[in-house]
Amino acid sequence: MLHRDHEFVCLIEEYLSRIHIREDELIREQKTLTHTLFKRHTIEDIPLVNPRKVTVKGRPKSASHKNAAKITSQDTGNKKKHGQYTCRFCKEPGHNVATCTNKIEE
Repeated sequence: MLHRDHEFVCLIEEYLSRIHIREDELIREQKTLTHTLFKRHTIEDIPLVNPRKVTVKGRPKSASHKNAAKITSQDTGNKKKHGQYTCRFCKEPGHNVATCTNKIEE
């Protein structure tokens, strides 16, 4: 029976030594954490992150302005050049059927 008691005592001592080692590790970790928590932070210590991009409902305003400017610049370059209008009713140049003065007279 003494042999078993000695084994039990050895197991308990080994267990307690492991617990003491773990407690010492935890105390060291706690000291480092408290040191970092109470340490004064400078601007260099704080990581800066870009702000999140916010999407807004609807068509983008700047894009619509750019597209409008692009369309007007394209339209001015692509216009066909017409000669004078000729009236289909009296065949005279300078006006059309809707504004023809000869149509009213006849």
